[in-house]
Amino acid sequence: MLPKLVFFLYFLLTFYTVDPRPYPEGTTWAGYTSELYANGLPGARTLVVDPAGDILVLARDNAIGQIMSLWEDTLGTVQKSVIVQANLGLNHGLALYQGYLYASSDTTVYRWKYNAAQRQPVANMTSPEIVVRGMNANGHGGAPRGHSTRSLIFKNNTLYISVGSNQNVDPNSRRARIRMVDIRTIPAGGYDFLTAQVFADGLRNEVGLSFDLRGRFWGVENGADNLNRMNLGGDIHEDNPAEELNLFNGTIGTFYGYPFCWTEYKIPGGLGKGRGSQWAWPSFMNDGIHTDAWCRNVFHNRPPVLALPAHSAPLGITFYDGDNCGGAQSFDCSMKGDAFIAFHGSWDRKVPTGFKVVHVPFTTNTSNPMPTGAVQDVFGQKNAKKKCAGKRNLSCMRPVNAVFRKGMMFVSSDATGEVIRVRKDTG
Repeated sequence: MLPKLVFFLYFLLTFYTVDPRPYPEGTTWAGYTSELYANGLPGARTLVVDPAGDILVLARDNAIGQIMSLWEDTLGTVQKSVIVQANLGLNHGLALYQGYLYASSDTTVYRWKYNAAQRQPVANMTSPEIVVRGMNANGHGGAPRGHSTRSLIFKNNTLYISVGSNQNVDPNSRRARIRMVDIRTIPAGGYDFLTAQVFADGLRNEVGLSFDLRGRFWGVENGADNLNRMNLGGDIHEDNPAEELNLFNGTIGTFYGYPFCWTEYKIPGGLGKGRGSQWAWPSFMNDGIHTDAWCRNVFHNRPPVLALPAHSAPLGITFYDGDNCGGAQSFDCSMKGDAFIAFHGSWDRKVPTGFKVVHVPFTTNTSNPMPTGAVQDVFGQKNAKKKCAGKRNLSCMRPVNAVFRKGMMFVSSDATGEVIRVRKDTG
């Protein structure tokens, strides 16, 4: 039996919004529209759709963190309830798998039993089972310094956990990895993170993770800042390094470049070799090992499948499953299997970039679909180049994650504490 105080907080924090209404700060591609689906979600980060269609939101608020459920009543009114609020420092990672709800702080992965359309506090809310611990050991495995979010994703009884770098450019890749654990054999007290097997290495900050419709594993990576290489024009950080779309289809432990290598997006003055080309980071290029040639050898460094605009900060990736794609408000069936990436937006670029969700079309009628190379704007902050410059980006709509439900897209924005629905405009 949950304490009366918990029930009181639950009912206090449940609220009802008006029907979804046009989103005034949004701009969408032709034929589509955006609507404010829910607000009052401080620090809204990861979204997960449960089997009943409820949308779970991890809201990172004042280092406490809570998980909320959003659903619509029979009149289409959006309702919200808090299902986890336990002072655990939950800050990003969220997943559902085999009847459990998983979430993470910078140190620990927790889980609770969960039923579809639960809409009330989970049992043992303040004392969850610990799945993985020690993700911040001595500052080397994770926080307290550096990137503090941990991304979670499951397949075939395996939990994959991504942790980003400690600094802008670390001396090695010890932190910047995806590790994996078998959830069928969780030891008492949880796995020690640093003993977990390394699945993929050399990933600076692979926040967005997703499996496509063929079961292939993809991630989007946030590149380093302050790139200055004298033989390439000096300060070239405005458009380099590229953010990355990576495909994890190599052997376990494959190395993806960080911190020794970086990906070209646009080098001025005719000094570059083209978008996607691999280069050595300045602080390593003369160490006798990590040269440009070393970085271009795929046996040493696995390059990305697609180079994305520098500093756009991709935090989420999802693949359109085509569910209800013939519906009047749904995304087109022609987009089934394509990727959609949430760009959180830049902070260190003269002209802001990001603050939007983009569509990455994949080739069709092949046994191995791959990105065509196009990156198309779907939905974003209106007038972002003016409104989101410098520190003003903190008040902009900043996408973190995108998911599909019944053919419509739902996007979280942590800066504004909102979930926005994007759908075809029916007039």
